[in-house]
Amino acid sequence: MLKTVLYPKDFDSVSGWIPDVGDGSILKEPVRNLANDADLARVRVVARNTIERVGRAVNHGFEKRVLQYNNVVENNRWGNYVNWKLCPLFGLLEHRKVSIGLPYKIQLQREINDDKIFFGENGSDAKLEITNLQLFIPVITPSIEVETKIFNSLTKDIEIAFLHRNTVGSMTLTGESTTWPITNTIKLARYLIVGFKNLPDSQTNNNNVFRVAMNQTQDPLIHKVQVRLNNNNYPNQPLTINPTTKDYNELYRNYKNMCELFGNLPQFEYVDIALNHPIFCFDLSAHQKDLFKTGVNINIHIEKTQGDVTGYCLLLEEAKHLIKIADRRIRIE
Repeated sequence: MLKTVLYPKDFDSVSGWIPDVGDGSILKEPVRNLANDADLARVRVVARNTIERVGRAVNHGFEKRVLQYNNVVENNRWGNYVNWKLCPLFGLLEHRKVSIGLPYKIQLQREINDDKIFFGENGSDAKLEITNLQLFIPVITPSIEVETKIFNSLTKDIEIAFLHRNTVGSMTLTGESTTWPITNTIKLARYLIVGFKNLPDSQTNNNNVFRVAMNQTQDPLIHKVQVRLNNNNYPNQPLTINPTTKDYNELYRNYKNMCELFGNLPQFEYVDIALNHPIFCFDLSAHQKDLFKTGVNINIHIEKTQGDVTGYCLLLEEAKHLIKIADRRIRIE
């Protein structure tokens, strides 16, 4: 609580500084017996000049102080008490274990020009005096019921989800239009990544280079790939490529979006996707919430030229776990 005091030159003088208490009542003066009409006329002139200086229409600084200090709780003749709302500046001090024993340094600044914050006759004296500065740290002692409720909320199990990698076995795909059944799952599928080769399985051929099935000089050539959830196309339009013109824009855009979603920079450039790693990335996160409750069939529909091709698939599913807190121990189940 801060007390601001404004002192006039003489206690019973009509000159001097007018207390700005911030509640719009700065012009209140105690009733006095004036000696003559000349003093009365002088008081009227001072009051009129003061009204012109502190009028809200022309003095925005006064208006701001009225709004800022309109929570004055006690006024007296020459000063006032003002409650300063110091939160969130001192919000941390509400935690006793953090604040007890720590030294505090509070720095207060005011406008150096008196005529910008006090209003009165020319040559009047102004003084700002802080007689009492108190810092209140509230202490809240909860009831047993509230304390139990808080404790239970802090020790209850927390559900979290990780992406589980489900590597689907490779499958040989024949025909120019074929559907590859991936799996039936009740877990939330988030991402599906697919690649193709036309080489037989071997220790040498099983790598992350898929250009053999995408090169314009090889057969078969992949043209369109689309995911189907319960026979519904997802997304509505398939991913398309044109190996003849080396158009892999849709593939790279989906791959780049997937990396950004996981908070990683793309490790492959467009040329890498076009020449060595033409993988199809499908974001399945926007599916309907209740789609997987009763199980969903995930299939991939492929359109290609004639010939056999081997497909490889990685499915990222959401696996839910619990963070259990008990006996001051944390474990994941």
